[in-house]
Amino acid sequence: MLSGLALILALAADPLSPTLAVDLDGDGTQETVTAAPARGAVRLEVRDSGGRKVAKAKAPAPEADVVHVELTAGPLGSPGSLIAVAAWTDALECVSVWRFKDGVLARLPIRGASGRPLSDCGRPGEWTRAWEREAEDRPSALVRERTEQVEG
Repeated sequence: MLSGLALILALAADPLSPTLAVDLDGDGTQETVTAAPARGAVRLEVRDSGGRKVAKAKAPAPEADVVHVELTAGPLGSPGSLIAVAAWTDALECVSVWRFKDGVLARLPIRGASGRPLSDCGRPGEWTRAWEREAEDRPSALVRERTEQVEG
Protein backbone atom coordinates (compact mmCIF):
# COMPACT_ATOMS: atom_id res chain seq x y z
CA MET A 1 0.00 0.00 0.00
CA LEU A 2 2.77 2.44 0.88
CA SER A 3 4.63 1.75 -2.38
CA GLY A 4 1.44 2.52 -4.38
CA LEU A 5 1.07 5.84 -2.54
CA ALA A 6 4.73 6.69 -3.19
CA LEU A 7 4.25 6.02 -6.91
CA ILE A 8 1.20 8.31 -7.05
CA LEU A 9 3.12 11.08 -5.27
CA ALA A 10 6.10 10.65 -7.61
CA LEU A 11 3.83 11.02 -10.66
CA ALA A 12 2.10 14.15 -9.31
CA ALA A 13 3.27 17.46 -10.79
CA ASP A 14 5.49 19.59 -8.58
CA PRO A 15 3.76 22.97 -8.16
CA LEU A 16 7.16 24.67 -7.71
CA SER A 17 8.56 23.17 -10.95
CA PRO A 18 6.07 23.85 -13.76
CA THR A 19 6.14 22.30 -17.22
CA LEU A 20 4.79 23.80 -20.43
CA ALA A 21 4.33 21.95 -23.74
CA VAL A 22 4.23 24.20 -26.81
CA ASP A 23 5.70 24.44 -30.31
CA LEU A 24 8.56 26.81 -29.52
CA ASP A 25 10.51 26.73 -32.78
CA GLY A 26 7.60 26.50 -35.23
CA ASP A 27 8.50 23.07 -36.63
CA GLY A 28 5.01 21.68 -35.97
CA THR A 29 5.97 19.54 -32.96
CA GLN A 30 5.72 20.47 -29.30
CA GLU A 31 8.75 20.97 -27.15
CA THR A 32 8.46 20.68 -23.37
CA VAL A 33 9.91 23.38 -21.13
CA THR A 34 10.54 22.55 -17.49
CA ALA A 35 11.46 25.14 -14.86
CA ALA A 36 13.15 24.08 -11.62
CA PRO A 37 13.90 26.74 -9.00
CA ALA A 38 17.33 26.95 -7.41
CA ARG A 39 18.82 29.61 -5.14
CA GLY A 40 19.08 32.75 -7.28
CA ALA A 41 18.08 31.08 -10.56
CA VAL A 42 15.47 29.00 -12.34
CA ARG A 43 16.94 26.12 -14.32
CA LEU A 44 15.15 25.92 -17.67
CA GLU A 45 15.29 22.78 -19.76
CA VAL A 46 13.81 22.20 -23.22
CA ARG A 47 13.10 18.67 -24.44
CA ASP A 48 12.01 17.71 -27.94
CA SER A 49 8.91 15.62 -28.70
CA GLY A 50 10.97 12.44 -28.15
CA GLY A 51 12.02 13.56 -24.65
CA ARG A 52 15.64 14.35 -25.59
CA LYS A 53 17.15 17.42 -23.86
CA VAL A 54 17.91 19.99 -26.56
CA ALA A 55 18.63 23.19 -24.59
CA LYS A 56 19.08 24.56 -21.08
CA ALA A 57 19.52 27.97 -19.47
CA LYS A 58 19.25 29.79 -16.16
CA ALA A 59 16.62 32.48 -15.62
CA PRO A 60 16.82 35.10 -12.84
CA ALA A 61 15.10 34.33 -9.52
CA PRO A 62 15.11 35.63 -5.95
CA GLU A 63 17.79 34.33 -3.57
CA ALA A 64 15.53 32.10 -1.44
CA ASP A 65 14.89 28.47 -0.59
CA VAL A 66 11.26 28.35 -1.75
CA VAL A 67 10.60 30.12 -5.03
CA HIS A 68 7.32 29.88 -6.93
CA VAL A 69 7.66 29.67 -10.70
CA GLU A 70 5.21 30.28 -13.55
CA LEU A 71 5.74 29.60 -17.27
CA THR A 72 3.59 31.23 -19.94
CA ALA A 73 3.82 31.18 -23.74
CA GLY A 74 3.23 34.03 -26.17
CA PRO A 75 2.65 33.07 -29.82
CA LEU A 76 4.82 34.58 -32.52
CA GLY A 77 3.30 36.00 -35.68
CA SER A 78 4.82 33.04 -37.50
CA PRO A 79 4.81 29.49 -36.09
CA GLY A 80 6.54 29.28 -32.71
CA SER A 81 6.25 30.83 -29.27
CA LEU A 82 8.10 32.91 -26.72
CA ILE A 83 8.30 31.83 -23.08
CA ALA A 84 7.99 34.10 -20.03
CA VAL A 85 9.42 32.87 -16.73
CA ALA A 86 8.20 34.49 -13.51
CA ALA A 87 9.84 33.49 -10.23
CA TRP A 88 8.79 35.00 -6.92
CA THR A 89 8.81 34.91 -3.15
CA ASP A 90 6.96 37.13 -0.68
CA ALA A 91 9.74 39.72 -1.01
CA LEU A 92 10.83 39.69 -4.67
CA GLU A 93 9.62 38.79 -8.17
CA CYS A 94 11.83 38.25 -11.25
CA VAL A 95 10.60 38.00 -14.87
CA SER A 96 12.46 37.04 -18.04
CA VAL A 97 11.50 36.24 -21.66
CA TRP A 98 13.05 33.47 -23.78
CA ARG A 99 13.08 32.31 -27.42
CA PHE A 100 14.00 28.81 -28.60
CA LYS A 101 15.37 28.89 -32.15
CA ASP A 102 17.91 26.75 -34.00
CA GLY A 103 18.43 24.60 -30.90
CA VAL A 104 19.35 27.56 -28.67
CA LEU A 105 17.34 28.95 -25.75
CA ALA A 106 18.13 32.69 -25.82
CA ARG A 107 17.04 35.39 -23.41
CA LEU A 108 15.32 38.45 -24.86
CA PRO A 109 15.59 41.84 -23.14
CA ILE A 110 12.48 43.36 -21.56
CA ARG A 111 12.38 47.04 -22.43
CA GLY A 112 10.24 49.91 -21.24
CA ALA A 113 8.35 52.38 -23.45
CA SER A 114 11.55 54.46 -23.74
CA GLY A 115 13.44 51.46 -25.11
CA ARG A 116 15.69 51.17 -22.06
CA PRO A 117 16.07 47.72 -20.46
CA LEU A 118 13.96 47.12 -17.36
CA SER A 119 15.21 45.50 -14.17
CA ASP A 120 14.75 41.73 -13.91
CA CYS A 121 13.35 41.89 -10.38
CA GLY A 122 11.02 44.04 -8.30
CA ARG A 123 8.45 43.90 -5.53
CA PRO A 124 5.89 41.12 -6.03
CA GLY A 125 2.45 42.28 -7.14
CA GLU A 126 3.80 45.67 -8.22
CA TRP A 127 3.28 44.81 -11.91
CA THR A 128 0.71 42.78 -13.80
CA ARG A 129 1.73 41.20 -17.10
CA ALA A 130 0.02 39.56 -20.05
CA TRP A 131 0.84 38.48 -23.57
CA GLU A 132 -0.82 40.75 -26.14
CA ARG A 133 -0.60 41.06 -29.91
CA GLU A 134 -2.09 43.42 -32.46
CA ALA A 135 -3.19 40.69 -34.89
CA GLU A 136 -2.91 36.92 -35.46
CA ASP A 137 0.05 37.40 -37.82
CA ARG A 138 1.94 39.69 -35.40
CA PRO A 139 4.28 38.53 -32.62
CA SER A 140 3.18 38.69 -28.99
CA ALA A 141 4.52 41.33 -26.66
CA LEU A 142 4.77 40.89 -22.91
CA VAL A 143 2.90 43.92 -21.60
CA ARG A 144 3.57 45.00 -18.03
CA GLU A 145 1.32 47.45 -16.23
CA ARG A 146 1.49 49.03 -12.82
CA THR A 147 -1.31 50.72 -10.96
CA GLU A 148 -0.49 53.23 -8.24
CA GLN A 149 -2.97 54.67 -5.80
CA VAL A 150 -2.76 58.44 -5.44
CA GLU A 151 -4.56 60.86 -3.18
CA GLY A 152 -7.25 63.14 -4.59
